[in-house]
Parts: sequence; structure tokens; C-alpha cells
Amino acid sequence: MENIASEIFNTSKLWSVLDLWYILVPIAFFLVFASRYVERVAISLFGFILGGYVLFPILIERIEVFREWALTNETNYWISLIIVGVFAAIALYLLYKIFVFLVGFLTSGAIAYFVVDTVFKNFDLLSKVGTFVQENWFAILVGFSALVGVVGGLFAVKKSSMVVAFLGMVCGSFILALQAVGWVYYLIAKDKGKTVEAFSSPATLAVLVVLTTVILILSLARQRKTNKSKESISRD
Repeated sequence: MENIASEIFNTSKLWSVLDLWYILVPIAFFLVFASRYVERVAISLFGFILGGYVLFPILIERIEVFREWALTNETNYWISLIIVGVFAAIALYLLYKIFVFLVGFLTSGAIAYFVVDTVFKNFDLLSKVGTFVQENWFAILVGFSALVGVVGGLFAVKKSSMVVAFLGMVCGSFILALQAVGWVYYLIAKDKGKTVEAFSSPATLAVLVVLTTVILILSLARQRKTNKSKESISRD
């Protein structure tokens, strides 16, 4: 039973994204082209994707009872994936301001940590500061990064619609690119296993990254054009 369950999970983990194209593609199109218009709907759809394809694998790995039930057969697998996705969507809908703050906090903090740490190491600046700073460098760096993170989080909350729209565009672009690459490969190979294995190839991953970037740039360009049109209309 354990081997069968493991096989179901391993073959379905990536394929589940492709197999649910009729759900994920409309969601992706909405996130790419309309997420900035309906902020709470966009964050709920984003939550569904996070729940189904980030939280669900973690639950499978960490909770034995849940894993045994979800991996008993494919029906249980799909039911549990969708349920986790729906609960995550509801949670983000109710707590989306907190989520936006955390996104801004973690992103800003991580960037600040990486930039400051890289500059100090590459230019050997740490040896030129006082002993106290040298001995407590990690704590100081973390504290500074956390302060930048708080500022970034507050800014993200203030500009929540912009943050949600951008996250939606990134997520939607990735899903559309993944669906396009996966189904094109499947139509050529006619084999589910080979299609899943193809995504471990650097060439396939490169195509995925390039296509995601192209879709994201097109969606950003479209949004900019729309904003300019609105500005010109308002002036008239």
C-alpha cells in the first residue's frame, strides 16, 4: 500500500498541475489580466494555488494520517488537494492584509540582508569597523534587515492592490508558462512520465523561465498601457 501511495504521489505531484488545467488556466488568466481590479478575489485565488501546491505537499510529508488517507487512491488525492486549496484561499481572504505585510516584510528584509552582507564581505568593510560591531555583526545585520522589512511591509500594505496585482501576475504567468510547456511536451512525447521528467532538464527549465518572463513583461506592458489610457481620459 505504501509503495502504491508513494507512486501515486510521485507521478501526480507535477502532473496534478497540468491535469487541472481547466481550473488553473482560468485562474492564471484572471491573475495575469484582472487581479488588480478585484484585490480580494485575486488573493483568494492565489491562496488556493498556495494551498494546493505548496501547503498540500508539506502536509503530505509531515502528517502521517493525512498522507495515508490522501495517497490511498487518486480520488482521495484530488479531494484532499482541493480542500486544502479552498481552506488556504479562505484564510488568505480573511487575512490578506497580514499576508501582504509578510510578503513585503520578508522580501524587503531578505534583499536588505543580502545586499548589506554582500557589500561588507566583498569590500572587506567589516574589518574597518569597531570591535563591538564585528562581534555582534550577525545580530546587527538581522536587526537592520528586520527594520527594513517592517518599512517594506508597511509600504506593501499601503500599496496592497499593487502588491497583490504583481504577485498575481508572477504566479499567473508561471502557471500559464508551465501549462504551455507541459502540454506541448506531452503532445509530442505522448507519455505522462516523460513529460514530468522533462521538467528536470535544464533546457526545459530555461524555456519555462523565459516564457514566464515574456508573459509577465507583456502583462506589465498591458497594465501600463491601460493606466496611460485612463490618465489621458481623465485629463480630457
